[in-house]
Amino acid sequence: MKALAGLLTAGTISVIGSRMTFLAIPWLVLVTTGSPTKMGVAAAAEMLPYVLAGPLGAPLVDRIGPRRVSIAADLASVAVMAAVAFGQAGGFALLVALLVLAGVLRGLGDCAKRVLLPATIRASGVDMTRATSVYDGLNRLASLLAAGLGGILIAWLGARQAVLLDAATFAVCAALVAALVPANRAASTTQAGADEATAPATVREPYWQALRGGFAYLRGDRLLIGILSLLFVTNLVDQANAVVFIPLWVNDVLHSPVALGWVHAAFSLGAVLGNIVFTTLAPRAPATPCSRSASSSAARPGWP
Repeated sequence: MKALAGLLTAGTISVIGSRMTFLAIPWLVLVTTGSPTKMGVAAAAEMLPYVLAGPLGAPLVDRIGPRRVSIAADLASVAVMAAVAFGQAGGFALLVALLVLAGVLRGLGDCAKRVLLPATIRASGVDMTRATSVYDGLNRLASLLAAGLGGILIAWLGARQAVLLDAATFAVCAALVAALVPANRAASTTQAGADEATAPATVREPYWQALRGGFAYLRGDRLLIGILSLLFVTNLVDQANAVVFIPLWVNDVLHSPVALGWVHAAFSLGAVLGNIVFTTLAPRAPATPCSRSASSSAARPGWP
Protein backbone atom coordinates (compact mmCIF):
# COMPACT_ATOMS: atom_id res chain seq x y z
CA MET A 1 0.00 0.00 0.00
CA LYS A 2 2.91 2.34 0.72
CA ALA A 3 4.24 1.82 -2.80
CA LEU A 4 0.85 2.67 -4.34
CA ALA A 5 0.53 5.78 -2.20
CA GLY A 6 4.02 6.87 -3.23
CA LEU A 7 3.34 6.30 -6.91
CA LEU A 8 0.01 8.14 -6.77
CA THR A 9 1.62 11.03 -4.91
CA ALA A 10 4.49 11.22 -7.39
CA GLY A 11 2.07 11.25 -10.29
CA THR A 12 -0.07 13.95 -8.69
CA ILE A 13 2.91 16.21 -7.95
CA SER A 14 4.21 15.71 -11.47
CA VAL A 15 0.84 16.74 -12.93
CA ILE A 16 0.76 19.88 -10.78
CA GLY A 17 4.18 20.96 -12.01
CA SER A 18 3.51 19.99 -15.62
CA ARG A 19 0.18 21.81 -15.62
CA MET A 20 1.85 25.00 -14.45
CA THR A 21 4.34 24.66 -17.30
CA PHE A 22 1.46 23.89 -19.66
CA LEU A 23 0.20 27.40 -18.89
CA ALA A 24 3.55 29.13 -18.46
CA ILE A 25 5.39 28.18 -21.67
CA PRO A 26 2.73 29.28 -24.21
CA TRP A 27 2.15 32.46 -22.20
CA LEU A 28 5.90 33.13 -21.99
CA VAL A 29 6.32 32.70 -25.76
CA LEU A 30 3.25 34.79 -26.54
CA VAL A 31 4.14 37.76 -24.34
CA THR A 32 7.83 37.77 -25.34
CA THR A 33 7.42 37.24 -29.10
CA GLY A 34 3.84 38.35 -29.74
CA SER A 35 3.58 35.52 -32.26
CA PRO A 36 0.75 32.96 -32.12
CA THR A 37 2.69 30.88 -34.64
CA LYS A 38 5.73 30.61 -32.38
CA MET A 39 3.45 29.82 -29.46
CA GLY A 40 1.97 26.91 -31.42
CA VAL A 41 5.42 25.73 -32.53
CA ALA A 42 6.66 25.77 -28.92
CA ALA A 43 3.66 23.73 -27.76
CA ALA A 44 4.09 21.23 -30.61
CA ALA A 45 7.83 20.97 -29.93
CA GLU A 46 7.09 19.45 -26.54
CA MET A 47 3.85 17.61 -27.28
CA LEU A 48 4.88 15.70 -30.44
CA PRO A 49 7.96 14.08 -28.83
CA TYR A 50 5.88 13.40 -25.73
CA VAL A 51 3.31 11.51 -27.79
CA LEU A 52 5.93 9.58 -29.78
CA ALA A 53 7.97 8.72 -26.70
CA GLY A 54 5.11 6.57 -25.38
CA PRO A 55 4.93 3.88 -28.09
CA LEU A 56 8.54 4.21 -29.27
CA GLY A 57 9.96 4.23 -25.76
CA ALA A 58 7.84 1.39 -24.38
CA PRO A 59 10.33 -1.34 -25.44
CA LEU A 60 13.12 0.62 -23.74
CA VAL A 61 11.05 0.96 -20.58
CA ASP A 62 10.40 -2.78 -20.65
CA ARG A 63 14.08 -3.56 -21.26
CA ILE A 64 15.65 -1.17 -18.74
CA GLY A 65 12.88 -1.36 -16.13
CA PRO A 66 10.07 1.14 -15.47
CA ARG A 67 11.34 2.17 -12.05
CA ARG A 68 14.80 3.01 -13.37
CA VAL A 69 13.38 4.87 -16.37
CA SER A 70 10.95 6.83 -14.20
CA ILE A 71 13.67 7.97 -11.81
CA ALA A 72 16.23 8.74 -14.54
CA ALA A 73 13.73 10.64 -16.71
CA ASP A 74 12.55 12.75 -13.77
CA LEU A 75 16.09 13.59 -12.68
CA ALA A 76 17.07 14.55 -16.24
CA SER A 77 13.88 16.63 -16.50
CA VAL A 78 15.02 18.72 -13.53
CA ALA A 79 18.01 19.98 -15.53
CA VAL A 80 16.14 20.32 -18.81
CA MET A 81 13.22 22.30 -17.36
CA ALA A 82 15.65 24.58 -15.54
CA ALA A 83 17.30 25.20 -18.92
CA VAL A 84 13.88 25.79 -20.53
CA ALA A 85 13.20 28.52 -17.98
CA PHE A 86 16.14 30.48 -19.36
CA GLY A 87 16.08 29.11 -22.91
CA GLN A 88 14.35 32.17 -24.38
CA ALA A 89 17.51 34.19 -23.72
CA GLY A 90 19.40 31.94 -26.16
CA GLY A 91 16.88 32.43 -28.94
CA PHE A 92 13.72 30.71 -30.03
CA ALA A 93 15.53 27.83 -31.76
CA LEU A 94 17.30 26.86 -28.52
CA LEU A 95 14.01 26.99 -26.62
CA VAL A 96 12.39 24.69 -29.18
CA ALA A 97 15.28 22.22 -28.94
CA LEU A 98 15.01 22.15 -25.15
CA LEU A 99 11.26 21.64 -25.34
CA VAL A 100 11.75 18.67 -27.68
CA LEU A 101 14.10 17.09 -25.13
CA ALA A 102 11.68 17.91 -22.31
CA GLY A 103 8.86 16.22 -24.22
CA VAL A 104 10.91 13.05 -24.76
CA LEU A 105 11.86 12.82 -21.10
CA ARG A 106 8.35 13.57 -19.87
CA GLY A 107 6.94 10.96 -22.25
CA LEU A 108 9.36 8.28 -21.09
CA GLY A 109 8.75 9.12 -17.44
CA ASP A 110 4.97 9.02 -17.78
CA CYS A 111 5.15 5.79 -19.78
CA ALA A 112 7.26 4.21 -17.05
CA LYS A 113 4.83 5.30 -14.32
CA ARG A 114 1.90 3.84 -16.26
CA VAL A 115 3.77 0.54 -16.52
CA LEU A 116 4.48 0.61 -12.79
CA LEU A 117 0.86 1.29 -11.87
CA PRO A 118 -0.90 -2.06 -12.57
CA ALA A 119 1.67 -4.20 -10.73
CA THR A 120 1.68 -1.76 -7.82
CA ILE A 121 -2.13 -1.84 -7.63
CA ARG A 122 -2.19 -5.65 -7.70
CA ALA A 123 0.41 -5.83 -4.92
CA SER A 124 -1.65 -3.44 -2.77
CA GLY A 125 -4.79 -5.56 -3.05
CA VAL A 126 -6.96 -2.64 -4.21
CA ASP A 127 -9.63 -3.16 -6.90
CA MET A 128 -8.06 -2.33 -10.27
CA THR A 129 -11.00 -0.32 -11.66
CA ARG A 130 -11.37 1.81 -8.56
CA ALA A 131 -7.62 2.33 -8.19
CA THR A 132 -7.16 3.47 -11.78
CA SER A 133 -10.19 5.74 -11.41
CA VAL A 134 -8.64 7.24 -8.28
CA TYR A 135 -5.36 7.67 -10.19
CA ASP A 136 -7.15 9.48 -13.01
CA GLY A 137 -9.20 11.51 -10.53
CA LEU A 138 -6.09 12.64 -8.65
CA ASN A 139 -4.52 13.70 -11.92
CA ARG A 140 -7.59 15.71 -12.85
CA LEU A 141 -7.83 17.22 -9.36
CA ALA A 142 -4.16 18.17 -9.59
CA SER A 143 -4.88 19.80 -12.96
CA LEU A 144 -7.75 21.72 -11.39
CA LEU A 145 -5.63 23.02 -8.51
CA ALA A 146 -2.57 23.69 -10.64
CA ALA A 147 -4.50 25.60 -13.30
CA GLY A 148 -5.69 28.27 -10.88
CA LEU A 149 -2.45 28.21 -8.90
CA GLY A 150 -0.39 28.36 -12.07
CA GLY A 151 -2.17 31.47 -13.31
CA ILE A 152 -1.63 33.20 -9.97
CA LEU A 153 2.04 32.19 -9.82
CA ILE A 154 2.67 33.36 -13.38
CA ALA A 155 1.15 36.74 -12.56
CA TRP A 156 2.96 36.96 -9.20
CA LEU A 157 6.38 35.44 -9.95
CA GLY A 158 6.52 35.31 -13.73
CA ALA A 159 6.38 32.47 -16.24
CA ARG A 160 10.09 31.65 -15.83
CA GLN A 161 9.74 30.99 -12.11
CA ALA A 162 6.69 28.80 -12.73
CA VAL A 163 8.78 26.63 -15.06
CA LEU A 164 11.48 26.40 -12.38
CA LEU A 165 8.86 25.16 -9.92
CA ASP A 166 8.01 22.44 -12.44
CA ALA A 167 11.68 21.44 -12.44
CA ALA A 168 11.54 21.10 -8.66
CA THR A 169 8.48 18.84 -8.83
CA PHE A 170 10.41 16.39 -11.01
CA ALA A 171 13.04 16.10 -8.28
CA VAL A 172 10.35 15.34 -5.70
CA CYS A 173 8.79 12.69 -7.97
CA ALA A 174 12.14 10.96 -8.51
CA ALA A 175 12.73 10.88 -4.75
CA LEU A 176 9.28 9.44 -4.03
CA VAL A 177 9.58 6.63 -6.58
CA ALA A 178 13.12 5.81 -5.46
CA ALA A 179 12.14 5.72 -1.78
CA LEU A 180 8.70 4.11 -1.83
CA VAL A 181 8.41 1.89 -4.92
CA PRO A 182 10.50 -1.28 -4.43
CA ALA A 183 12.55 -2.55 -7.33
CA ASN A 184 10.74 -5.91 -7.38
CA ARG A 185 7.44 -4.07 -7.94
CA ALA A 186 8.93 -2.35 -10.95
CA ALA A 187 9.44 -5.43 -13.07
CA SER A 188 8.30 -5.10 -16.65
CA THR A 189 5.24 -6.89 -17.96
CA THR A 190 7.39 -9.62 -19.47
CA GLN A 191 9.23 -10.10 -16.16
CA ALA A 192 6.42 -9.67 -13.64
CA GLY A 193 7.66 -10.09 -10.11
CA ALA A 194 11.37 -10.28 -11.05
CA ASP A 195 13.97 -7.95 -9.61
CA GLU A 196 15.29 -5.45 -12.15
CA ALA A 197 18.89 -6.14 -11.27
CA THR A 198 18.64 -9.93 -11.48
CA ALA A 199 16.10 -10.46 -14.28
CA PRO A 200 17.45 -12.89 -16.88
CA ALA A 201 18.53 -11.21 -20.08
CA THR A 202 17.17 -14.06 -22.17
CA VAL A 203 13.58 -12.91 -21.75
CA ARG A 204 14.32 -9.43 -23.09
CA GLU A 205 13.39 -8.93 -26.72
CA PRO A 206 15.53 -6.76 -29.00
CA TYR A 207 14.14 -3.24 -29.32
CA TRP A 208 12.88 -3.47 -32.92
CA GLN A 209 11.40 -6.91 -32.37
CA ALA A 210 9.49 -5.69 -29.32
CA LEU A 211 8.30 -2.60 -31.22
CA ARG A 212 7.09 -4.70 -34.16
CA GLY A 213 5.33 -7.03 -31.74
CA GLY A 214 3.51 -4.14 -30.15
CA PHE A 215 2.30 -2.75 -33.47
CA ALA A 216 1.28 -6.24 -34.61
CA TYR A 217 -0.84 -6.65 -31.49
CA LEU A 218 -2.39 -3.22 -32.08
CA ARG A 219 -3.31 -4.06 -35.67
CA GLY A 220 -5.15 -7.16 -34.48
CA ASP A 221 -7.33 -5.33 -31.95
CA ARG A 222 -10.01 -3.31 -33.76
CA LEU A 223 -11.53 -2.00 -30.55
CA LEU A 224 -8.18 -0.65 -29.38
CA ILE A 225 -7.56 0.97 -32.78
CA GLY A 226 -10.96 2.64 -32.56
CA ILE A 227 -10.29 3.95 -29.06
CA LEU A 228 -6.87 5.27 -30.03
CA SER A 229 -8.27 6.94 -33.15
CA LEU A 230 -10.97 8.63 -31.10
CA LEU A 231 -8.45 9.82 -28.52
CA PHE A 232 -6.12 11.09 -31.26
CA VAL A 233 -8.81 13.27 -32.84
CA THR A 234 -10.26 14.60 -29.58
CA ASN A 235 -6.83 15.29 -28.07
CA LEU A 236 -5.66 16.99 -31.27
CA VAL A 237 -8.56 19.45 -31.10
CA ASP A 238 -8.25 19.81 -27.33
CA GLN A 239 -4.54 20.57 -27.53
CA ALA A 240 -5.01 23.27 -30.16
CA ASN A 241 -7.78 24.76 -28.04
CA ALA A 242 -5.79 24.65 -24.82
CA VAL A 243 -2.36 25.91 -25.88
CA VAL A 244 -3.22 28.30 -28.74
CA PHE A 245 -6.83 29.43 -28.93
CA ILE A 246 -7.51 29.91 -25.21
CA PRO A 247 -4.24 31.78 -24.41
CA LEU A 248 -4.82 34.05 -27.44
CA TRP A 249 -8.38 34.76 -26.37
CA VAL A 250 -7.33 35.44 -22.77
CA ASN A 251 -4.48 37.71 -23.88
CA ASP A 252 -6.75 39.71 -26.23
CA VAL A 253 -9.86 39.90 -24.03
CA LEU A 254 -8.92 39.36 -20.37
CA HIS A 255 -5.22 40.39 -20.46
CA SER A 256 -4.19 38.32 -17.44
CA PRO A 257 -2.47 34.98 -16.82
CA VAL A 258 -4.65 34.64 -13.71
CA ALA A 259 -7.69 34.53 -15.98
CA LEU A 260 -5.93 31.93 -18.12
CA GLY A 261 -5.50 29.77 -15.05
CA TRP A 262 -9.13 30.06 -14.02
CA VAL A 263 -10.38 29.23 -17.51
CA HIS A 264 -8.34 26.02 -17.47
CA ALA A 265 -9.46 25.36 -13.90
CA ALA A 266 -13.08 25.45 -15.04
CA PHE A 267 -12.41 22.75 -17.62
CA SER A 268 -10.51 20.70 -15.04
CA LEU A 269 -13.39 21.01 -12.57
CA GLY A 270 -15.73 19.47 -15.11
CA ALA A 271 -13.25 16.64 -15.67
CA VAL A 272 -13.00 15.98 -11.91
CA LEU A 273 -16.78 15.85 -11.51
CA GLY A 274 -17.01 13.47 -14.46
CA ASN A 275 -14.37 11.26 -12.91
CA ILE A 276 -16.27 11.11 -9.61
CA VAL A 277 -19.40 10.00 -11.44
CA PHE A 278 -17.44 7.39 -13.42
CA THR A 279 -15.68 6.03 -10.33
CA THR A 280 -19.08 5.54 -8.68
CA LEU A 281 -20.82 3.95 -11.66
CA ALA A 282 -18.00 2.16 -13.50
CA PRO A 283 -18.13 -1.18 -11.61
CA ARG A 284 -21.86 -1.51 -12.37
CA ALA A 285 -22.16 0.09 -15.82
CA PRO A 286 -21.34 -1.48 -19.22
CA ALA A 287 -18.26 0.08 -20.81
CA THR A 288 -19.57 0.83 -24.33
CA PRO A 289 -22.61 2.99 -23.42
CA CYS A 290 -20.46 4.95 -20.95
CA SER A 291 -17.78 5.68 -23.53
CA ARG A 292 -20.35 6.62 -26.19
CA SER A 293 -22.07 9.02 -23.81
CA ALA A 294 -18.79 10.62 -22.75
CA SER A 295 -17.59 10.97 -26.34
CA SER A 296 -20.82 12.54 -27.56
CA SER A 297 -20.80 14.97 -24.64
CA ALA A 298 -17.18 15.97 -25.29
CA ALA A 299 -17.97 16.53 -28.97
CA ARG A 300 -20.62 19.18 -28.28
CA PRO A 301 -19.27 22.68 -28.79
CA GLY A 302 -19.08 24.67 -25.59
CA TRP A 303 -16.43 27.29 -26.20
CA PRO A 304 -17.47 30.77 -27.42
